[in-house]
Amino acid sequence: MDISTKNYKGKAKGVLNNKNLKWKITIFDKDKNEFKEGKFTTISALNESMGLNLNGDYVKRIMTKYRADTTMRNKENSFLSRWGHIKIEKICESNTEPKEKKPSGRPNTTGLTNEEYKKQYRQSEKGIKCNRIGQWKHLGIKCEDFDELYTRFISAEYCEECETPFNDVKWSNNYKCLDHNHETGLPRNILCMKCNKNRA
Repeated sequence: MDISTKNYKGKAKGVLNNKNLKWKITIFDKDKNEFKEGKFTTISALNESMGLNLNGDYVKRIMTKYRADTTMRNKENSFLSRWGHIKIEKICESNTEPKEKKPSGRPNTTGLTNEEYKKQYRQSEKGIKCNRIGQWKHLGIKCEDFDELYTRFISAEYCEECETPFNDVKWSNNYKCLDHNHETGLPRNILCMKCNKNRA
């Protein structure tokens, strides 16, 4: 159905330019001996498509069942002399087809759940590196090349202060730490936990 909007001021006319259908009409055409029905966004669109000439007063009287009003059917060319049945209802329906929801994010090619994938990533070499550098940044450490700093950190085996070998027991005296200047944020040495505490 092609409904023109040319030379039409105000809101756009017709179903093509509105989001919600507001009017539903069922009507019997005596001349063609057939029922017609349709849903429209405006009375103007309804009139144009169905070949009617309704105004707000007519619509109100039809909706409140004032069809027997003599002003509507006494004349030969009156509205009801042609239309044997008419029903107008107010509705609220979307005039646009729902869009298909596209899956967000990257496609899951691993076969893992989201939580399983996160856990696997955190335990991977890349995940451990990102987590460590993130902790440094959170502590206020500043560096032009964190990749180089990380390579230096993981390759260190002995404390640069007391030369004690590091271990992997968290928060123990021999646990590996990156010492930094708390005022400037610049990294200084790779120390064991004990030396780092004494320096601070």
